[in-house]
Amino acid sequence: TTIFGSSNPRPEVNVTMDLYRGILGRIPDSAGFNYWLGRVRAAQCQGPGAVTAEVNGLSQQFLNSQEYANTWSGRSSSQRVPMLMGDLYNALMRRGPDLAGYQFYVGQINAGGKSIDQVRADFVQSPEFQARVSAIVSAQCLP
Repeated sequence: TTIFGSSNPRPEVNVTMDLYRGILGRIPDSAGFNYWLGRVRAAQCQGPGAVTAEVNGLSQQFLNSQEYANTWSGRSSSQRVPMLMGDLYNALMRRGPDLAGYQFYVGQINAGGKSIDQVRADFVQSPEFQARVSAIVSAQCLP
């Protein structure tokens, strides 16, 4: 612990914060953050399937929000899909995209092979994100 608080936040805090930061591009408001964190924590007490379902729904709501629609429309048409991929990698994987994955998913969306929502769902189901789900479950639910 430092003067700024815990330097190692719980994994459900990180995931909730990452969804705000990655998809909406901002720090969460307190009420929204507490609401969504509460939902992720409730799912945490029910196991990996519940956590996956909750984060899946939350990421889908954020991506389909008017706030993200405003971000999307503020980007040039040539920037939209490439920047979306950066948003998804940051929100769900907590990192920037790797070149092969980035190229694959940009190509899939641009060619109509996958919808944006299918790519988002692929990320949620990926072994990399499921490792984050396991960390949330392993941290155990709070009393």
